Amino acid sequence: MSGTMAEGGPAGNGPAGGARAPWVAALGDLVLDLNASVPQSIRKAHDNPGLVLANPGGSAANFAAWTARLDVPVRFLARVGEDTLGDALVADLARDGVQVVAVRDPERPTAVILLWVDENGERSMVISPGANHALTAGDVPDSLTDGARLLHLSGYAYFWEQPRTAAQRAVAMARKQGLWLSLDPSSGHLMERHGIDAFWRDAETAHILLPNLDEGRALTGESEAERVLEALAGRFPLVALKLGPEGALLASGDIRLQVPADTVQAVDTTGAGDAWAAAFLATLLRSAWRGPGLPPQPTREQMEEAARAGNRLAAWVVTRKGARPRGDYPRL
Repeated sequence: MSGTMAEGGPAGNGPAGGARAPWVAALGDLVLDLNASVPQSIRKAHDNPGLVLANPGGSAANFAAWTARLDVPVRFLARVGEDTLGDALVADLARDGVQVVAVRDPERPTAVILLWVDENGERSMVISPGANHALTAGDVPDSLTDGARLLHLSGYAYFWEQPRTAAQRAVAMARKQGLWLSLDPSSGHLMERHGIDAFWRDAETAHILLPNLDEGRALTGESEAERVLEALAGRFPLVALKLGPEGALLASGDIRLQVPADTVQAVDTTGAGDAWAAAFLATLLRSAWRGPGLPPQPTREQMEEAARAGNRLAAWVVTRKGARPRGDYPRL
């Protein structure tokens, strides 16, 4: 095992050694997404015309990339293979300004995910985890959370035993330093396979929960979005329930808020929730951070501003292919 640092920073922060202290720390999955789309249903045992694109991905890595693109300094820990693909994915994140701590695995390859995208832009995934699932507590450097305001985790960090130990170590460090803790459950199916009770135990220290509706339903057993929100609001200081084309429902203390989405025609929904989380949290960190040890207590106006930022960026992402499309994306 070996670890390397590929440092970058948001625009204007200079090369390695000159990047600002991170406001955000994150760890988890860094993968290559192979996006396969077909104009109609797949015909088994036949040649199917379509489009296959290779894009950088991974829920936690997508979040880190968008956070850096929004000019919020972020440090990200991942485990990749000692291969060309790992080199390329780390370099791509550094290009976006992410301060990458890359642990190299000599035995496992860099992870790859195959995504089938249908004519409505909805996706299904086949996961080949590779080095991602070998991230351990021993890979987490003491410096991961130094200077940060928030530690962000995706649910994928908890679904397998080894990365779970890494997440637990990072959480312990963040709690000691008084950081905000945010968690995106990431996958209702894998959360149910992991065990809802086990996930609740992993999530209990989070200040901010960012589920989509399917994940919220799995966690609460409720079906209506408002009832899901209320069930979650009793457990976390801040809940943002992502509803895709319906926008978002938010709860913090006595505040309840619905923020409608921007209306667009979705092409590919991959990574939209990660982009939403990045814009939402980046906006909150700028407006509502009150210092170490103080949990989130945003005002209604701060919550609405953050949700609108998330909606704008997610709407832009779903109109393009891949989780991290480049171009003139909405800025904060």
